[in-house]
Amino acid sequence: GNGIATVQPSELSDAVQKLGYPYTHPHKLSCYRQELVESYFENTYFEFLRLAAYKIRKWKLEQSLLQQSKENKIESSPDKQEKDKDKSESIDEDKSLVQKAVEEVENDETIKDIVKETAIAVGSINSEKFEIAFNTDVYQHGVTFPESTKERIVRDKELVRKLGEFLLFSKIPKFVQDCLEENVIPQDSRTLTKIMHHKGINIRYLNRIIDHVQNLPTMCYLKTLCVSEVIIRSAKHLFRPYMQGIDPMSVSASIAHFLNCFLSSCSAPSVNTTVDQVTKMSKTKKNKKNKVKSQNESASSVKW
Repeated sequence: GNGIATVQPSELSDAVQKLGYPYTHPHKLSCYRQELVESYFENTYFEFLRLAAYKIRKWKLEQSLLQQSKENKIESSPDKQEKDKDKSESIDEDKSLVQKAVEEVENDETIKDIVKETAIAVGSINSEKFEIAFNTDVYQHGVTFPESTKERIVRDKELVRKLGEFLLFSKIPKFVQDCLEENVIPQDSRTLTKIMHHKGINIRYLNRIIDHVQNLPTMCYLKTLCVSEVIIRSAKHLFRPYMQGIDPMSVSASIAHFLNCFLSSCSAPSVNTTVDQVTKMSKTKKNKKNKVKSQNESASSVKW
C-alpha cells in the first residue's frame, strides 16, 4: 500500500507482510510525505556517520596496535577500547572524524574503501560519499526503464521499501511513545492530523496507530480519537459517490437522509419528502418570489 503501482509480496519483508501488506488504494496516489523523506535522510545520515566513524576508529586502532606490537607494548584488545570509545563519542565527533579522515588520508585506499563500503551499506546512490535520492517513477504504472538501468532500479526499489519500513517500525511507534510520554497531545481531529503530518505519517496509517494503542489503557483517548477519525473519513468516501447521482432538486433532502443514516440510532430511516413534493415546494417558493417582485415593480412604476 506504499507505492503507486502494485508491489509483489515477494518484494516485502516478512514483518511487513504480517501487517497485511501489500494492498492498494482506489485513488492510486498513495505517496509518502516530504517530512518522512527528510526524517529518513537525517536518520540514515547519522547511521552512515556512526558506522563510518566506527570502522575508521577501528582501523586506526588496529594500525596503532600493530605498531605497538612491534615494540611489544600491547596494552588492551581493539574490541574493548573501541567499544568504550564508541559509547562516548557524539554524532558531531563522528562527523568531524569521518570528514577529517577523508581529507587527511585522501590517497589512502583503506579510508576510501571504508567510506565506499559504508555508503553502499546505508543505500547511498554514490559510492564515493553519502548521497540518497528517491526515484519517484520506480513504482509508476506504464513507466519503463532501459535494460542498462536494471541494477539501479533494483536499488531504487529497495530504498523505497526501506522508507516504508522506517515509517512502519520507527516513526509510528515513536509517535505513540511521544503520546504516551505526553510530549505531544492530540486533542481533536485537527491536531491529530497536524501532528501526524508533521511527523511524516499519512492519515491512512491510522489503523497502525490503533494497533499500537489497543492494549494501552492510558492511550484510550487516542484510540477513540483515531477510530472516530476512521469512521468519519469512511463516511466521507461513501458520501461523495452517493451525492453524484442525486437530482439537484433533492440535494437538501438527500443530505439530511445521509446524516440521519450516519448519526441517528434508527436502523432504517426513511425519506418522508418525495421528489415531487420537493419540486412542488420549490415551485411554490419561486412563484411567491416572482409575485412579490412584480408587485414591487408595479408600485415603483406608479406616477405620483
